[in-house]
Amino acid sequence: MVKARKIGIILFLMGICLLLISFAFVSHYDKKLGLLGSVSKMEIVLKEGTWLPYPPGYIPPKPAEAPRPVPRTSEEYKQYMEQDREYERIYLDPLKNFTPHYEGRISIAFKYFFAIDMVIIFLGITAIILSKTNAKQVT
Repeated sequence: MVKARKIGIILFLMGICLLLISFAFVSHYDKKLGLLGSVSKMEIVLKEGTWLPYPPGYIPPKPAEAPRPVPRTSEEYKQYMEQDREYERIYLDPLKNFTPHYEGRISIAFKYFFAIDMVIIFLGITAIILSKTNAKQVT
């Protein structure tokens, strides 16, 4: 067997094995999307962190009670609709520039592993194909 062909077979098998082994450490796989659909979301987590849904020190407001229904024909409703409610439109959102994230988490996107594995597999296939054409030319 030609040396290039042996190297091609080794590269091909190494790429397949790395791909299969890396599947054991992957998270965020979605069955509905399949492998290629969820590659961009999948990741390999090296260190778990803590999930921060709100900024530190922020206390989410308690849900307000539902106001009692006021009939549209009542005097309260008419007074409420006639008054100037400009102050109701001003609202400062403390979560405006905050995105929920993990604090202290280390993870690597799976798409990089997947791309490297595909390159290794195709290099192995190319080496096998080129070794066969070179073997035909030599004889």
